[in-house]
Amino acid sequence: MELAHLDRTFPLLGHPHLPFDVNACFDPYNSHVLRGLAWMLSLLPPRPDTVHALVGLAETSLDHRSGDAPRSPQVAEAGIVALALLGNRAARTELETLSRWVTHKGTSRRIDKALAVL
Repeated sequence: MELAHLDRTFPLLGHPHLPFDVNACFDPYNSHVLRGLAWMLSLLPPRPDTVHALVGLAETSLDHRSGDAPRSPQVAEAGIVALALLGNRAARTELETLSRWVTHKGTSRRIDKALAVL
């Protein structure tokens, strides 16, 4: 998960008719793995770096490298759900911070639901 913010090691050739840069988005296979890792972290006993890792994943997934849309709202939502499942004070604080700057409507709603549960 620490490597999710890095660019691709081998750039892909985009298609001129695609409205986004394929190198700025997560690969579909990698996004499924990142979502699974986020959910798995929420099931493990909390460690001091768990909240930091999940927030970093959510922030990287919401990055607008490809233009107007986030890199992967689904991965960001998995990180947010995992933070809500942790249910500790640090997770709530980070969710409140995320709620102040997130502009993607679906992700913002997911944060609001997570805060309502905590």
